[in-house]
Amino acid sequence: MSSPSPRTGLLKVLMTAALCCGACTSDGAGVETETETGAAASGAILRLELDAASLCTGAVERLELATRRRSCWDPELPCTSPTNPPWMTGTAVSCGEVGSVSSWEVGVEVSGQYETQLRALDPDGTQDGINCYADPDGQNGLTQVAKVDVEMERVFELDASPDVGCPGG
Repeated sequence: MSSPSPRTGLLKVLMTAALCCGACTSDGAGVETETETGAAASGAILRLELDAASLCTGAVERLELATRRRSCWDPELPCTSPTNPPWMTGTAVSCGEVGSVSSWEVGVEVSGQYETQLRALDPDGTQDGINCYADPDGQNGLTQVAKVDVEMERVFELDASPDVGCPGG
């Protein structure tokens, strides 16, 4: 009987590692995947029901719902959050089409406290206006998304009253 070659053993180890860490990233945050509408393919959804046509004024060309993870939450440690976290864009619509949209969504795949904005953008992509929204049960204008919320693909209905207080800067 012959023993397995070192190559066979190495191949088995590499295949096992690939199966165990298929979606891992170096920072442990997971991989963000978007659908055609901009909402995450899986995870929790932050949803805002709003007729936003009144925000399309002056130089505003399009509106987008965006969120970013401002801090760690559930579990808090071990976790690091950048000083200026990146924005994740969900529903984005040109002002010519905004009348047909009343449900705005952005998906998140990692637990944390999220700041969510409906942004009015001019043709250059410069923000011409910002309205902040949060889950009514959130704290300090942030929506708290727990690990179980991500796993269960919970939908958070954001308070449609604008300017609940834009956290931070």
